[in-house]
Amino acid sequence: MSHRTREINRITTTIITVSLKLIIFALVLLILYQGATRGYAFGHEVFAPTPVSPEPGVEISVEIPEGADVSEAAGILKEAGLIEDTLIFQLQAWFYEYEIYPGSYTFSTAMDSMEMLQMLNEEPKETSEES
Repeated sequence: MSHRTREINRITTTIITVSLKLIIFALVLLILYQGATRGYAFGHEVFAPTPVSPEPGVEISVEIPEGADVSEAAGILKEAGLIEDTLIFQLQAWFYEYEIYPGSYTFSTAMDSMEMLQMLNEEPKETSEES
């Protein structure tokens, strides 16, 4: 190989190496940015939830069966269109130590998941009529 060919190969290798490093650096920055923005959005929804729809919302009645746990209640609420993410609902219930009591509940789509959890956390009052 001539001296000129070796010099061209060295310059080409340097350009390719620098280009690959810049591409990898850009990809790492993109992944970090996406992770930070999605992580922030997730955390914001856990600690400052937003309702599914603005006021006045639509009232929806749901039945939480006896023995239902938080994940089953979350599934029922998601199926009814009252919450968007069951994982966030479950994390909120765990983090704030809410329990789920069975019964019939009427929620609004203008309520956030924390308001629903507060209602589900109150043991229902007995509505039996005494004769």
